[in-house]
Amino acid sequence: MGINRNTFAFGNAAIDIDTGEYTGDGYGAKPTQMSIVKKVSKISGGYVLKTSGTVWELPTDPTSPEFKIFKGENNSVNNIVDISSKSADDHTLALNAEGYVLAWGAGSYGQLGNGQSDNGNMNNPEFVYLDSDKTQLLENVISVSAGDKHSVALAIEKNDASDNKGVVYTWGSNEFGQIGRTDVGGKVSLPVKTVYTDDADDFSIIAIDAGYGATSTLQSTGYMWTYGLNNNGQLGNLDVDNSSVPVLVGKGEINVTPSELTIRKGDTVEINPLLTISATDAFNLLGLTGTGSTNVTYTSLNKDILTVSESQHLKQ
Repeated sequence: MGINRNTFAFGNAAIDIDTGEYTGDGYGAKPTQMSIVKKVSKISGGYVLKTSGTVWELPTDPTSPEFKIFKGENNSVNNIVDISSKSADDHTLALNAEGYVLAWGAGSYGQLGNGQSDNGNMNNPEFVYLDSDKTQLLENVISVSAGDKHSVALAIEKNDASDNKGVVYTWGSNEFGQIGRTDVGGKVSLPVKTVYTDDADDFSIIAIDAGYGATSTLQSTGYMWTYGLNNNGQLGNLDVDNSSVPVLVGKGEINVTPSELTIRKGDTVEINPLLTISATDAFNLLGLTGTGSTNVTYTSLNKDILTVSESQHLKQ
């Protein structure tokens, strides 16, 4: 998509090595401007979301670029502000301006959020509900993301201080723990709220992403939490074990009050509730490298993220 919100397409084509020409469906290597679709807000999977809030099906053949507006039965797909789809053959999520989610497409893993997981494919978009009786809509949603076999939505709710906070709902396959439930391997056909180990009242999520077997969420403080498939370390938590509980990406930072602490070399420091790191790593996180064979005092350069527990050879 260009800066003027015009649309360009390329790829999805095979090249004939003898003639050098592209064959089959697709647009080839050179970006081709698609003059029919302008004022585009987002392109996802096989759909184009225009700034007008309408959704259009994206053609795959440049020789017959026929764009069709996609409304669904009863014109339910309108006034859309966000859309997410891996492809037109997979499932699709669309968010309307009222904060409600529509889903359609493949649904055999419960990823449509309609209470069904077996033979749950659905060509007609339907709203996502929190209950199988369809009495309570998933509401106040501000962002959606369609994963390989699961779905994620970011919604707004009030905390105890009546301030807005971002909460995460997931549904679909929990094969690797990507739904955030401990019954790994099952299917969740209705949205469930993700529970984080940090239960502070001001804890808030501001961005989400659903991938292949994993879910990534961004906290308002700038820290990322992930859960699900981790066989290649994709959760970023210094491990390769899958996790059905959100884990922090990276080693984190140490919050020190006061700004000095004394740690005995060779011991470990427990950072509640997620990580146990060596004293050497703790020193590195503090921003300095020390010398000496016994106790050494270090000054913290970062004081705003995690709190070091007051146990295990740590004094402040």
